[in-house]
Amino acid sequence: MKRTSRRPTHAPSLEVDLHGLHADQAEQRILQILDMHCGRQGLDIRFIHGKGSRILEGIVDRIGRSDPRVASVEKHFFNSGMTSLILSGQTKTPPRRALSSEVHLLHPVPPVRKKKKK
Repeated sequence: MKRTSRRPTHAPSLEVDLHGLHADQAEQRILQILDMHCGRQGLDIRFIHGKGSRILEGIVDRIGRSDPRVASVEKHFFNSGMTSLILSGQTKTPPRRALSSEVHLLHPVPPVRKKKKK
């Protein structure tokens, strides 16, 4: 009896380490990697984000679920510090959203009014 592999038949994978990056830097890096490899259907990009505070994991998950260039988001069962994004092969990039560090530029804070002295 021939053994068959249970591994998915995705294209070769690419690993990107996000350790040590701030949230906005990680978001830029993920979008940069997706831009570089858009159009490659089935490419498995593994983002190593660590287990820590789960901020980087949330960013990878949010981008993976909202970007049309990503076909699926897969959490690794044995290594919870890594998430894979499987590319869909689309070349059309979504409209660029503001990074978390740029949100304050879109919604300026109103000036503070000084209280009048009596």
